[in-house]
Amino acid sequence: DAYAAMNRHDDATRSYQEALHAFRNARSNSRVKDYFSSIEEAKILRKIGTSLLHENETVEAKASLLDALKYLRSDKRGANSPELPMLLSNIGHAHIRCAEYTEAMKVLRSCLKCYADQGVSNRSPEVARAKQLYKEAQYGPDHHVECPDEAYALTQSPERSPQRTVTTQSTVPSSIYSTMSSGYSSATLNSVHCQLQKLLE
Repeated sequence: DAYAAMNRHDDATRSYQEALHAFRNARSNSRVKDYFSSIEEAKILRKIGTSLLHENETVEAKASLLDALKYLRSDKRGANSPELPMLLSNIGHAHIRCAEYTEAMKVLRSCLKCYADQGVSNRSPEVARAKQLYKEAQYGPDHHVECPDEAYALTQSPERSPQRTVTTQSTVPSSIYSTMSSGYSSATLNSVHCQLQKLLE
């Protein structure tokens, strides 16, 4: 962790890999297997993955992170572990780096739901980071899905969601908006309005 804090990610990766090797050797030689939690193994694999992301070794990073998820889910305590949403956030980041935007959005939705289920504040740095990654996935190259307000709503748990409205005050000419208003639902108009606004920016 000290190497990672100093941005010496190659040294950090090597140290984490040595830690993983030592952990697995100790577990294989121990009579008390339960002492060596799969959650701890997943944590080391996650740190290897995030360190590899910093080194731009994206494919290897994603593989390590997905291995971490496998080990975390193999432990019945993994679903409630604080490690799970952090890991999902890292996996979402890896998918973005691989230009897998749809998969990234799916994983990041799960990440934000985990944070909400575990009672983590929407104002926390971890949640803010996951929301930012979601927006990066949403607006990746040639990848436009929901308008901003719809995307924001997806990242909120129902009981914590503030009331938000989409306004029509913008640089979109009123004549255009009036012409297309007749016969369409407000949800459809809001979506079209967002796309027009983006084109005019």
